[in-house]
Amino acid sequence: MAFKREKVLASAQKYAAKGQHDKSARDYQAIVDNDPKDLRAWLMLAGALQKADKADEALPKYLQVAKAYHEQKDYSKALAVYRQGLSIDRRRIDVHLKCAQLHSELRQIPEAVDIYEKVGKAYLKQGRSHDALELFKTVADLDPTTVTRRLRLAELYSREKMNDEAVAAFRAAGQLLLDEGKNRSEERRVGKECRSRWS
Repeated sequence: MAFKREKVLASAQKYAAKGQHDKSARDYQAIVDNDPKDLRAWLMLAGALQKADKADEALPKYLQVAKAYHEQKDYSKALAVYRQGLSIDRRRIDVHLKCAQLHSELRQIPEAVDIYEKVGKAYLKQGRSHDALELFKTVADLDPTTVTRRLRLAELYSREKMNDEAVAAFRAAGQLLLDEGKNRSEERRVGKECRSRWS
């Protein structure tokens, strides 16, 4: 007997409208069992489980859908679904890092940097210096013109006795400061010329 998707979908939606989320989840489960590639149905299943107070069952389904969207390079949808997962468990550092990666893919650099920095600071508190270093290096590379981020990276390398890396990071920070100084001098020179020309 052929699976009647539209009939089962209508049933799931009817149960959801009545607040019978357990029964709605059962119908959505039948849909994904019939077509495991139906990401929308997986998402509706996760939502029904969450509303039925089965968050521990909903979370892996949200993460599965987000991963599939990410693999399809649908970064905006992946990010939205990972955030739904975080609404269940904010402690999932792996999911926060996925969100940061997606913000980076979407060229939303300030958002990516913000998440990487928060996780990096959490790693430092946990004594996970090496993991923190990796994230702070990512931050410095994402935002290469900010001297303070380069200096922080250099100091962390120094603290970890990674001297070659520390020297390279201090040099990069020094070069940024030199470049900033040259730019300011050039701006002052041009400003002076303009004032003398128009006075």
